[in-house]
Amino acid sequence: MSALTRYDADRSAPTVREAARDALVRAALPAVLLFGVVLGLGLVLTGPLHGVPSERALSQALADGRTPLMNTLTRYGSLTGSTGVIAVCTLLAVLLLWWATRQWWSAVVPAIAVLLELAVFLSTSLIVGRPRPDVPHLDQAPPTSSYPSGHTGASTALWFSLALLAQRIRSTRVRVLVTVLCALVPFAVAYSRIYRGMHSATDVAAGFLNGAVCAALAYGYLRRDTGRAAPVDDARDRTGHGRFTPELTPAPGSPTPTSPTSAFTPASRPVPLRTGRHAAAPTSAPPASAAPVAASDAGVPRAGEGVDAVRRQAHRHEDQQHPSQG
Repeated sequence: MSALTRYDADRSAPTVREAARDALVRAALPAVLLFGVVLGLGLVLTGPLHGVPSERALSQALADGRTPLMNTLTRYGSLTGSTGVIAVCTLLAVLLLWWATRQWWSAVVPAIAVLLELAVFLSTSLIVGRPRPDVPHLDQAPPTSSYPSGHTGASTALWFSLALLAQRIRSTRVRVLVTVLCALVPFAVAYSRIYRGMHSATDVAAGFLNGAVCAALAYGYLRRDTGRAAPVDDARDRTGHGRFTPELTPAPGSPTPTSPTSAFTPASRPVPLRTGRHAAAPTSAPPASAAPVAASDAGVPRAGEGVDAVRRQAHRHEDQQHPSQG
């Protein structure tokens, strides 16, 4: 679970330079490999597989079964993945996350995901150049080619990154609800694009792959130490989380810390106080050179009397109180 709550486990603020370096090394460079995979799949689809003829039958079947209701619903579904809507939603998401968490370094995750997806999508689309399905189109065709689906990829990158960030919500019901809603949006966009004749099934599948990987790369772009901190209850932010303090768990090989109360536990026997080369006598016994302490009761030494004299006096006092019976 620590991977999904990595921005709560380590709330230390990075510098802009550190964040930019991590974004380059941990997100942009792996996206180059993603571009190679998506491009390779596109070249195989348009080359050896000849465009997958079975996809043409699916697109034609959806076009023949169109209804006014589904035309309206899919129009909104397709609009959700358009460039303008994605740009506005991304900006609003970044601002809202920044306000709620007070962490700019986690608030920029959706923006990084969308930018990575856009870079892979545009470069792949220009190289592959796959034509759109040969059915009536219900939307205006953009200048890019059919492979991969940019609408599906952008919506997947945005809403999947938000689903990952939603794991920080403390309420279980709200967290599950937000996660499910965010995960359903890309599927609605993908179906809408196929239904409206704008993409084949493999186009939206490649777009889904592109967006999902970009969301994962963006979420993990910043190095975090998920084992360095533990939550406390005070000073909660707007997400309901508290500030975090270092754990008290000792590192391997280090001595086990003692309990705070152990320092106040009395010792089993007095410990001599050493000063210089000599050790003082235990506090439980009087010094040998000390004079007897005066007292008024019998049996207690008086000043100047020895121990034997005191004992004899105690015996005489007892005989006077309890005379023997003969």
